[in-house]
Amino acid sequence: MSGRELESYWHGQVDAWKDSGLTLKGYAEVHGIGRWALARWSRRFAAVEEMSAPGHRDSPGAVPMTASAPLVMEIVEVAPRRRRWSQTAKEQLVAETCEPGMSVSLVARRRGGDPSLLFRWRRQMLGKRCVTTHPT
Repeated sequence: MSGRELESYWHGQVDAWKDSGLTLKGYAEVHGIGRWALARWSRRFAAVEEMSAPGHRDSPGAVPMTASAPLVMEIVEVAPRRRRWSQTAKEQLVAETCEPGMSVSLVARRRGGDPSLLFRWRRQMLGKRCVTTHPT
């Protein structure tokens, strides 16, 4: 059986199945054909029909998007360069994190920095823990 004959045979089976009102499994059992093959051919024919439907981007009469839609260009700004923190700014930020009621994340959010940088600077300047002086 040639490719065209095979396709014609399965097209007839799929059409007959759709008109029969039976389930795919029921139709395949009644007619002694493989239900997996019937399902595969049914999906194949449905995909071909969908692509040839009017309005589909691959249909023969489809208008290229560049002709049917206005050209829109979006200008994206260049990513900001790395921020350079002076030593005094670093010390001020670390000192702020040592104040009572302040957290590293809160200070970072307020000043536009990254919390991981503040944690690193704290480790470098203060060691493992923050020493705070409380008035007595």
